[in-house]
Amino acid sequence: MALNYIWIAFFVLSFIVGLIKLIFLGDTLIFKEMVDGLFSTTKQSVMEIALPLAGMMTFWLGIMKIGENAGAIRFLSKLVGPFLSKLFPSIPKNHPAIGNMMMNFSANLLGLDNAATPLGLKAMDSLQTLNPKKDTATDAQIMFLVLHTSGLTLIPTSIMLYRYLNGAQNPTDIFIPCIVATFCTTLFGIIIVSLKQKINLFSRNIILGLGLSLLFILSMSFYIKKTSETYEANASKYVNKITPDLINYKIKNTEDLKNLYPTSFQKEFEKNHKEENLTPELIAKSNREYINFESATTSRVLSNILLLLIPVTFITGAFVKKVNVFESFIDGAKDGFNVAVKIIPYLIAMLASISLLRTSGIMDYLLDGVAYIFYTLKLNTEFIPALPTAFMKPLSGSGSRALMIEAMQNYGADSFVGRLASIFQGSADTTFYIIALYFGSVGIKKIRYALSAGLLTDLLGIITSILITYYFF
Repeated sequence: MALNYIWIAFFVLSFIVGLIKLIFLGDTLIFKEMVDGLFSTTKQSVMEIALPLAGMMTFWLGIMKIGENAGAIRFLSKLVGPFLSKLFPSIPKNHPAIGNMMMNFSANLLGLDNAATPLGLKAMDSLQTLNPKKDTATDAQIMFLVLHTSGLTLIPTSIMLYRYLNGAQNPTDIFIPCIVATFCTTLFGIIIVSLKQKINLFSRNIILGLGLSLLFILSMSFYIKKTSETYEANASKYVNKITPDLINYKIKNTEDLKNLYPTSFQKEFEKNHKEENLTPELIAKSNREYINFESATTSRVLSNILLLLIPVTFITGAFVKKVNVFESFIDGAKDGFNVAVKIIPYLIAMLASISLLRTSGIMDYLLDGVAYIFYTLKLNTEFIPALPTAFMKPLSGSGSRALMIEAMQNYGADSFVGRLASIFQGSADTTFYIIALYFGSVGIKKIRYALSAGLLTDLLGIITSILITYYFF
């Protein structure tokens, strides 16, 4: 019911604000901008989200069916069952939903977006099989959704890439703050939902599970950070030999310049600079790109190996157990397209209302109101320009990404605002989109306290991100 009222409010308030702008400010283009944004968003919902998702869903549901028939999901359920069974007490012991959720959490943790969404939808479908009221969210589904919206990620690769593209001297300096912020946000989500569901957070299994999770995250973070620094240092030494002095001597064209770099980077160079002329500026730029390329080696190799390791492991295990692998894949894949089609109305409904909220200017007025309060109270307002990214993140991932880039361009990637916007982007997920997508995929209409828990988690995540950024920078 709450989502119903919020959806209505988005439309009505957007129209009222547009009307005020037209009558009192003389903005004759406001309604055209709102309608154009509406048409663009509804098209993107189908062409750029639902249809690509259909392909991913078809593939990954097929792979998950192979894993299920091979017994891999049951094995994973037994492995993490002692911990997750305490957070999800309504799920029977060794139920496949536990393994499916763990697959989704793992994909999110490693930044495997292409796999995370299909795996998450599969997990939600598994939880729906235990739901006695098919149109109402269960406690387990709400806990899963809030944990998902907290955006726990180990490798914020795309954020570091955008920082590099916008001139950051050290694009990876937000790596540790991002991990700390996203872990805190996830912890807040667990606490909020556990208090509502009366789950004992001091259970030995929960404390042990959270402790081991924290140890794993810190260990992986340390490993990735140290290896990235090593790769970056080696790359810096390597490019010292590639200087503008070599033009007309050893480097006569861009092809010669490309061949001076290792083979792994040559493909990247050709993609970015195929039609450019040889200049000292190009050499300096390609050297910086090579250093950044090398610093991301560990996360790039690790994430892609794991992405392929999942299907290879499932297929090999199924073959050993004499499962008909191909038929299992087809059986699971059949549902992929149907699920993608089923969620289209929910996607369009939510993204269309968010589009109106953005184009009407309500977000700008909200930000101005927050800034006014802090100015009036004479509090530190250095973080205010980064807030648009935080406010937009629960609504739209692409919108918050655009605002993060805008903050870096306006204030500098290495400014406090630029870094804070990056941490905002990396420490949460798109709450409204995920609720529409995941609950819509299984036909849930009554979401109970899922939205309030998700938004409260987002709010605490925003406050934590601000404090963390002040601490580190």
